[in-house]
Amino acid sequence: MLRAVTAITFAAAMFLGNASFAEAQPAPAGKQMAVNYADLNISRPAGAEVLITRMRAAAAQVCGPAPDMRDLVMYRFYRQCIAESVERGVATVNAPVVTEVYRGNTTVVAAAAE
Repeated sequence: MLRAVTAITFAAAMFLGNASFAEAQPAPAGKQMAVNYADLNISRPAGAEVLITRMRAAAAQVCGPAPDMRDLVMYRFYRQCIAESVERGVATVNAPVVTEVYRGNTTVVAAAAE
């Protein structure tokens, strides 16, 4: 299994700037950031949680900068970009414990840790 690096890529539907919804332009697709997890044991819940935290931080950078929270439309796109990017990262890693921790399925994770 490839353990070294996974990439976080943001969705082309992410919009940039403070333009109104009708004037918003899509960001260029394919922007990504590598997330190293060679130092983690992702077959354990603790390692999976650290990896997901790293993925969220990378996605926030790739999808950012964060818009003003008062701009509800842009902020929704920003949060959606992060969520979709992390979801793709989890799928790319393709590790059962990471997937279950990401989904919040702690019962399965607890059984796997034993």
